[in-house]
Amino acid sequence: MRYSSTFFLSLFLTFTTYAQIVYQKGYIIDNQGIKTECFIRNIDWKKNPQSFKYKLTENGEIVTGTLENVKEFGVENASRFIKINTDIDISSDLQQKLSYEKQPILENRTFFLRVLITGEANLYVFEDKEFIRFFYSKRNKAITQLIYKRYLQEGSGTETSINVSYKQQLMNDLITDKLSKIDFETLTYTKESLERLFISYNQAFDTPQTVVQSNVKRKVLAVSLTPGLSYSNLSIINDFNSIKYSNQLEYRLGCQIEAILPFNMNKWSLYIEPTFHLSPKRKFESSTISYPDIKFKFITLPIGFKGKSFLKNGGNIFYHTNFDFGVNTSFNSKFANIEISPASNFAVGVGYGKNKLSFECRYISNTNLFKKYQFYYSDYDRIQLILGYRLIYK
Repeated sequence: MRYSSTFFLSLFLTFTTYAQIVYQKGYIIDNQGIKTECFIRNIDWKKNPQSFKYKLTENGEIVTGTLENVKEFGVENASRFIKINTDIDISSDLQQKLSYEKQPILENRTFFLRVLITGEANLYVFEDKEFIRFFYSKRNKAITQLIYKRYLQEGSGTETSINVSYKQQLMNDLITDKLSKIDFETLTYTKESLERLFISYNQAFDTPQTVVQSNVKRKVLAVSLTPGLSYSNLSIINDFNSIKYSNQLEYRLGCQIEAILPFNMNKWSLYIEPTFHLSPKRKFESSTISYPDIKFKFITLPIGFKGKSFLKNGGNIFYHTNFDFGVNTSFNSKFANIEISPASNFAVGVGYGKNKLSFECRYISNTNLFKKYQFYYSDYDRIQLILGYRLIYK
């Protein structure tokens, strides 16, 4: 099976590259203010996009919308973005990149800003890989960033302080009979906390308000049983010999526990899959030399990353990769007097799922079964056919 690794990696990359997310009803507004109904490729953006794909008709040509040609776009009952040119604090919020500077590092940029709430006061957000920034405006006034910045204390090396100017900004602009000083002092720089404040403020006025919320039904957890068959080859190598055993079928029973990530339409997840493997007795491939038969069983605990491409028929094609760190229990399985102790490996797989059932083909890379020993090594890789049955999806 020496070509299996290359084949499965190529297949995995192909599915990842051409993964599709459906186009949904939406609109664009161009730089001349002309609004056009269309179908937008809704990828349930986590970070603010710099461009997006859309079609003028459901089966039409795919067009790219950019900051150069689009003033605003939105997906029906899901999201809305407006183009803005303004100052934004570009200071990183990553711990390893914090500076000793308390004041924001402002830079003038043009970008798409996500609209969260509109009304007497409006709330917006911009998220990048190193920071999240909230913006606000009142009526027809200019959109302004709410200042929040973590920075290192002088002489401390690692201890941080926070510039929370956003609290004073909002207290100056949004104080009403419904909001007290304590409401601003206890405010946190999070979407949930800021939305509550803006909703409360807007409710004090007759002006209608809109809260833009995604219509994606968020899932957080999936649990599936994953029984299956493995077709494996096995060679045991020491200083004197290379012992080739017959290829054969093995058995596996796993339980895959997925934590679904809160963006991109439930497309991505992290998982852990405790799995029991059973390899029945197999014989050495020779009629002239005698070596012991070998059989073994062990438990592994691979950790992986999984993606899905959703299909119009309600099914999905999924693809994933995992890494097994070699933490296992081998149930005292031995080759002669040598204990079986599988080392680390990686795996890639692709499959199809619909409703509660799934079917997958997975390749598991070469695994050394004798990691505790210096003079023994094994070539042991597997192709698995796995049937999945989902128990929990919520």
